[in-house]
Amino acid sequence: MSKIFLRSLTLLVTVIAALFLSGCGGDSRERERQRKEAEDMVYEAYLAKNYPRIIELVDSFRPLGSFTEGKACYWLGYAYDRMMQKRMAELYWKTGIAAVENSTDDEDVRVYAGITNRLTGLLSTWTEYEAALKVAIPATAPVIRWRTYRNCSSGSMKSI
Repeated sequence: MSKIFLRSLTLLVTVIAALFLSGCGGDSRERERQRKEAEDMVYEAYLAKNYPRIIELVDSFRPLGSFTEGKACYWLGYAYDRMMQKRMAELYWKTGIAAVENSTDDEDVRVYAGITNRLTGLLSTWTEYEAALKVAIPATAPVIRWRTYRNCSSGSMKSI
């Protein structure tokens, strides 16, 4: 009697585990599809130069996890910058830097480079050169480390 019970229990646990694992894979594919659709919609608004729409889309997709905090802050800063609300752009870009500056994820490093580039340019136009250097100089180290790692790991030793 106990052998039948153990076999039944083992079979039940195996079936539940298989269902759980297959469900998790579908969920990640669905999340990836939603993320891609969200990025496409924001990119279409960017091409149309519809900056209020970019803000609306990012604000609606961010709570769903379709955008990382850094990417959301990049797009919000970009939209506000284009709408001539420079202080709002500065605020979002500084928030974005804080969100991704210590990340080693490839996407976050790209976002970090983009945010620091935009913020440095903004500060330079205000002739706040010292503040621009305070953003630009610390930003170069992680980007160079990331590029060096990417070049070395791919077998390419070309210079940066």
